[in-house]
Amino acid sequence: MLYGVIINGINTLDEYGLLLCADLKISEPKLKENRVDIPGGDGSLNMSYAPQGIAVYYDREITFTLFKSMGEEERDELVTTLRNAWHGLEVDLILPNDTRHYWHGVISFGDISDYNAGKIPVKMTAEPYKLKTTLTSVTQQGEGTIKLTNERRPAVPAISATGSLTLAWSGNSVAIDAGEQIIPQLVLLQGDTEITVTGSATVTFTYREGSL
Repeated sequence: MLYGVIINGINTLDEYGLLLCADLKISEPKLKENRVDIPGGDGSLNMSYAPQGIAVYYDREITFTLFKSMGEEERDELVTTLRNAWHGLEVDLILPNDTRHYWHGVISFGDISDYNAGKIPVKMTAEPYKLKTTLTSVTQQGEGTIKLTNERRPAVPAISATGSLTLAWSGNSVAIDAGEQIIPQLVLLQGDTEITVTGSATVTFTYREGSL
């Protein structure tokens, strides 16, 4: 089956007849490593997780080729159209190997040669995490304990409450009023975070998950 890629909601195969070649490459997530030598001691001190307490990563490079059987004049016009629309801009990119996530980054359309007519090389400098195309939303009506499940990327949920409530998690406790708000210290790490809700109002947690 033939596939295109989706750039800012536009499928290149449907819109331009451009299909994705088999040379798709996504670079590995490279840790921002920081090691300090220990004078007179073995090895080094790994400071990679300070001060944030979690691993952080460099941008990732995504490269691929789009192809359409066409003459040089049509190819040049199409490349111009693509560059005018997106070259050098931040876009959202969905690849056919994982349509549940999208990549966000700066896209560019590379050098064109008469010897590769019909082929358009593409490169994206992307954020390290691919993000879910749909937001995760969890609602609790009244008192109880709920579980917020998150992928690898840390997330701070937006909180919407219909009245006053108290939220408790991992030794923390915060009272909130009706309306929409963000609690900076409520950071969802990978896995499950249990939150105990006290009060009769309804509360909804909304966040976007991301994976490496």
